[in-house]
Amino acid sequence: MLTALKNVIDLFNASIPTTRTGKAETKQITKQLADLFNANDAILAKFDLLIEVVRLTQPEFYSAYKGIRKIINTGTGSLALTAYITDLTTGEGIKGAKVTFVPQKEELTGIDAQIEANLVKTTADKGNFYIKSMADGTYTATVVKTGYKKQVINVAVASGDLTKLRVQLEKN
Repeated sequence: MLTALKNVIDLFNASIPTTRTGKAETKQITKQLADLFNANDAILAKFDLLIEVVRLTQPEFYSAYKGIRKIINTGTGSLALTAYITDLTTGEGIKGAKVTFVPQKEELTGIDAQIEANLVKTTADKGNFYIKSMADGTYTATVVKTGYKKQVINVAVASGDLTKLRVQLEKN
Protein backbone atom coordinates (compact mmCIF):
# COMPACT_ATOMS: atom_id res chain seq x y z
CA MET A 1 0.00 0.00 0.00
CA LEU A 2 2.80 2.37 0.82
CA THR A 3 4.39 1.73 -2.54
CA ALA A 4 1.12 2.45 -4.34
CA LEU A 5 0.63 5.66 -2.32
CA LYS A 6 4.19 6.78 -3.10
CA ASN A 7 3.62 6.11 -6.84
CA VAL A 8 0.42 8.21 -6.80
CA ILE A 9 2.19 11.06 -4.97
CA ASP A 10 5.06 10.92 -7.47
CA LEU A 11 2.63 11.05 -10.40
CA PHE A 12 0.83 14.00 -8.80
CA ASN A 13 4.09 15.90 -8.24
CA ALA A 14 5.16 15.20 -11.82
CA SER A 15 1.92 16.65 -13.16
CA ILE A 16 2.40 20.03 -11.41
CA PRO A 17 4.25 22.42 -13.74
CA THR A 18 7.30 24.16 -12.37
CA THR A 19 7.55 27.93 -12.30
CA ARG A 20 10.29 27.84 -14.91
CA THR A 21 8.18 25.76 -17.28
CA GLY A 22 5.26 28.18 -16.87
CA LYS A 23 7.45 31.18 -17.71
CA ALA A 24 8.88 29.47 -20.77
CA GLU A 25 5.42 28.55 -22.04
CA THR A 26 4.18 32.09 -21.41
CA LYS A 27 7.12 33.53 -23.34
CA GLN A 28 6.48 31.16 -26.25
CA ILE A 29 2.75 32.00 -26.37
CA THR A 30 3.51 35.74 -26.21
CA LYS A 31 5.90 35.37 -29.16
CA GLN A 32 3.26 33.44 -31.12
CA LEU A 33 0.70 36.18 -30.43
CA ALA A 34 3.14 38.87 -31.56
CA ASP A 35 3.78 36.92 -34.77
CA LEU A 36 0.02 36.59 -35.39
CA PHE A 37 -0.53 40.32 -34.80
CA ASN A 38 2.29 41.16 -37.23
CA ALA A 39 0.82 38.80 -39.86
CA ASN A 40 -2.61 40.41 -39.34
CA ASP A 41 -1.14 43.90 -39.75
CA ALA A 42 0.56 42.83 -43.00
CA ILE A 43 -2.74 41.46 -44.37
CA LEU A 44 -4.60 44.64 -43.41
CA ALA A 45 -1.92 46.80 -45.06
CA LYS A 46 -2.35 44.83 -48.30
CA PHE A 47 -6.12 45.16 -48.03
CA ASP A 48 -5.77 48.92 -47.52
CA LEU A 49 -3.80 49.09 -50.77
CA LEU A 50 -6.50 47.13 -52.60
CA ILE A 51 -9.19 49.49 -51.31
CA GLU A 52 -7.36 52.42 -52.93
CA VAL A 53 -8.28 50.87 -56.31
CA VAL A 54 -12.00 51.54 -55.72
CA ARG A 55 -11.48 55.06 -54.34
CA LEU A 56 -12.83 56.85 -57.40
CA THR A 57 -15.29 54.26 -58.68
CA GLN A 58 -17.04 53.58 -55.35
CA PRO A 59 -16.53 56.63 -53.11
CA GLU A 60 -19.24 55.67 -50.59
CA PHE A 61 -17.70 52.25 -49.96
CA TYR A 62 -14.23 53.80 -49.76
CA SER A 63 -15.37 56.43 -47.23
CA ALA A 64 -17.13 53.85 -45.08
CA TYR A 65 -14.07 51.58 -45.10
CA LYS A 66 -11.70 54.42 -44.17
CA GLY A 67 -14.03 55.48 -41.38
CA ILE A 68 -14.14 51.99 -39.93
CA ARG A 69 -10.37 51.43 -40.26
CA LYS A 70 -9.46 54.42 -38.10
CA ILE A 71 -6.88 53.28 -35.60
CA ILE A 72 -6.71 54.84 -32.17
CA ASN A 73 -3.31 54.44 -30.62
CA THR A 74 -3.81 54.08 -26.89
CA GLY A 75 -0.08 54.22 -26.24
CA THR A 76 1.28 52.96 -22.96
CA GLY A 77 -1.70 53.85 -20.83
CA SER A 78 -1.06 57.58 -20.67
CA LEU A 79 -3.96 60.03 -20.68
CA ALA A 80 -4.94 62.07 -23.75
CA LEU A 81 -7.01 64.71 -21.94
CA THR A 82 -7.82 65.88 -18.42
CA ALA A 83 -10.65 68.31 -17.76
CA TYR A 84 -11.53 70.41 -14.74
CA ILE A 85 -14.74 72.45 -14.75
CA THR A 86 -15.07 75.02 -11.96
CA ASP A 87 -17.41 77.76 -10.77
CA LEU A 88 -16.08 81.19 -11.82
CA THR A 89 -16.80 82.89 -8.49
CA THR A 90 -16.03 80.13 -5.97
CA GLY A 91 -13.39 78.16 -7.86
CA GLU A 92 -14.98 74.89 -6.73
CA GLY A 93 -15.40 71.96 -9.10
CA ILE A 94 -18.84 71.53 -10.69
CA LYS A 95 -20.32 68.03 -10.54
CA GLY A 96 -22.48 66.91 -13.47
CA ALA A 97 -21.25 69.40 -16.09
CA LYS A 98 -21.62 67.82 -19.55
CA VAL A 99 -18.85 68.32 -22.11
CA THR A 100 -19.46 67.37 -25.75
CA PHE A 101 -16.43 67.06 -28.04
CA VAL A 102 -17.15 67.43 -31.78
CA PRO A 103 -14.27 66.95 -34.27
CA GLN A 104 -13.65 70.00 -36.45
CA LYS A 105 -13.68 68.48 -39.92
CA GLU A 106 -15.55 70.70 -42.32
CA GLU A 107 -14.49 68.57 -45.27
CA LEU A 108 -16.44 65.55 -44.01
CA THR A 109 -19.60 64.82 -45.94
CA GLY A 110 -21.95 61.90 -46.41
CA ILE A 111 -20.87 58.66 -44.79
CA ASP A 112 -17.72 60.16 -43.21
CA ALA A 113 -19.85 62.69 -41.35
CA GLN A 114 -22.17 59.94 -40.10
CA ILE A 115 -19.28 57.75 -38.95
CA GLU A 116 -17.56 60.53 -37.01
CA ALA A 117 -19.03 60.22 -33.51
CA ASN A 118 -19.19 62.92 -30.85
CA LEU A 119 -17.66 62.22 -27.46
CA VAL A 120 -19.71 63.20 -24.40
CA LYS A 121 -18.29 63.20 -20.86
CA THR A 122 -19.78 64.29 -17.53
CA THR A 123 -17.74 65.65 -14.64
CA ALA A 124 -17.41 63.72 -11.38
CA ASP A 125 -17.90 65.02 -7.82
CA LYS A 126 -14.89 67.35 -7.93
CA GLY A 127 -15.63 68.69 -11.42
CA ASN A 128 -13.14 66.63 -13.38
CA PHE A 129 -12.86 63.73 -15.81
CA TYR A 130 -10.17 61.96 -17.81
CA ILE A 131 -10.05 60.58 -21.33
CA LYS A 132 -7.51 57.83 -22.03
CA SER A 133 -7.45 58.03 -25.80
CA MET A 134 -8.71 60.47 -28.41
CA ALA A 135 -7.94 60.74 -32.10
CA ASP A 136 -5.54 63.54 -32.98
CA GLY A 137 -7.17 66.75 -34.12
CA THR A 138 -9.03 69.86 -33.10
CA TYR A 139 -12.35 69.55 -31.30
CA THR A 140 -15.11 71.99 -30.44
CA ALA A 141 -15.92 71.40 -26.76
CA THR A 142 -19.34 72.55 -25.53
CA VAL A 143 -19.70 72.75 -21.75
CA VAL A 144 -23.23 72.89 -20.30
CA LYS A 145 -24.63 72.71 -16.78
CA THR A 146 -28.06 73.80 -15.55
CA GLY A 147 -27.78 77.18 -13.80
CA TYR A 148 -24.61 78.16 -15.69
CA LYS A 149 -23.90 79.88 -19.02
CA LYS A 150 -22.90 77.52 -21.84
CA GLN A 151 -19.29 77.77 -23.03
CA VAL A 152 -17.89 76.69 -26.38
CA ILE A 153 -14.12 76.37 -26.81
CA ASN A 154 -11.64 74.76 -29.20
CA VAL A 155 -9.39 71.98 -27.93
CA ALA A 156 -6.37 70.57 -29.78
CA VAL A 157 -5.37 66.96 -29.07
CA ALA A 158 -1.97 65.69 -30.21
CA SER A 159 -0.68 62.14 -30.01
CA GLY A 160 1.57 61.57 -27.01
CA ASP A 161 0.74 64.93 -25.40
CA LEU A 162 -1.55 65.43 -22.42
CA THR A 163 -4.17 68.10 -23.16
CA LYS A 164 -5.44 69.97 -20.10
CA LEU A 165 -8.89 71.52 -20.36
CA ARG A 166 -9.72 74.10 -17.68
CA VAL A 167 -13.11 75.82 -17.90
CA GLN A 168 -14.68 78.28 -15.48
CA LEU A 169 -18.46 78.51 -15.78
CA GLU A 170 -20.36 81.66 -14.90
CA LYS A 171 -23.73 81.38 -13.20
CA ASN A 172 -26.83 82.61 -15.07
